[in-house]
Amino acid sequence: MIKQPLFRDGVNAVLVTKWKLRLETPLCIKNNSSSAFNPTDGEKKTRNYNMSFGWNRLITGDEVQVSDAHFGIHIKDGRVFPGYSIPASSIRGALRSWTIKHLVKKELWSLLYKLDEDKENIHKIKKFLESNPGFELTFDFFGMAVEEPDRLEDNISQAGRVKVESLPLKNESEKPWVQGTDWKQGESRFGPQNVCRHISVRGPVDRITHAAREGGLHYFFEFSPNQTFDVVLRVASPDPVHLGLIALWEREIDAGILRVGGLTSIGRGRLRVENSQHDLFALPGYKGDWKLESAREQQGLSDDVLMQLWKTYPILKAGQYIEKVGRLAGL
Repeated sequence: MIKQPLFRDGVNAVLVTKWKLRLETPLCIKNNSSSAFNPTDGEKKTRNYNMSFGWNRLITGDEVQVSDAHFGIHIKDGRVFPGYSIPASSIRGALRSWTIKHLVKKELWSLLYKLDEDKENIHKIKKFLESNPGFELTFDFFGMAVEEPDRLEDNISQAGRVKVESLPLKNESEKPWVQGTDWKQGESRFGPQNVCRHISVRGPVDRITHAAREGGLHYFFEFSPNQTFDVVLRVASPDPVHLGLIALWEREIDAGILRVGGLTSIGRGRLRVENSQHDLFALPGYKGDWKLESAREQQGLSDDVLMQLWKTYPILKAGQYIEKVGRLAGL
């Protein structure tokens, strides 16, 4: 059982994990916006000939709508720029979903996926926090906001221990990839150029007739494979079992079980952990069940800003902590 409350005694240690992730397959994370794409100029029946593209605008004439990939707005030198990115919420959501499905009994999933204000559900959560270690670990790691209607004693709402940061993809491409390179000169606006992306086409099949579903053909952007991006996980007041869970995620990511984004059932969203680094930063006098040597004792250094404030403990073999998750959750 995890006995250490998150902020009751302040934060005396932070576990920082840095991942470099590579896209092994296309990654589909859509935005609410769309763009206009014309795969032909209408003079010939040949597709992808004399094409035009209008980023983030409505379609006109024979153009088709392309659902856009996720992008954010950035300010640089006093100017506003759009830029494609993989949101931290998608990474966190994938990690949380995997944790629930593998560490929590199926009959308890609804308590973590969709919580209403039913008093009985709130009492059930309190009960299972005391009797189900996997449920408790998930609740402790990711937190939950519980709207308690009668202001019950011992409010169980709490912030999650883990904070996820996703850094931009490290590729550039002026145009989206399609089969063919014959674009109209001077008539296209391709939008952000900070990632490699491509236009995919899907034609859903009717489940009854097994024929193409009417009106189902649609175009959408995906992030292209073989790009890398960095993810940083920060865990406040960690226990060794928390690092064990992170090491378990790494193993499942490499195995292709833990995927990110949409359309994972048809092969999208597979990643690979190219590199991982784990550092425990602790205040002087910190007592934890880690049995680690400090960075000075190991003659190693970390580039994290916390190293300048707290004592640093590099962790070179995170896999050894996986068994702690197994013992706690009964795996």
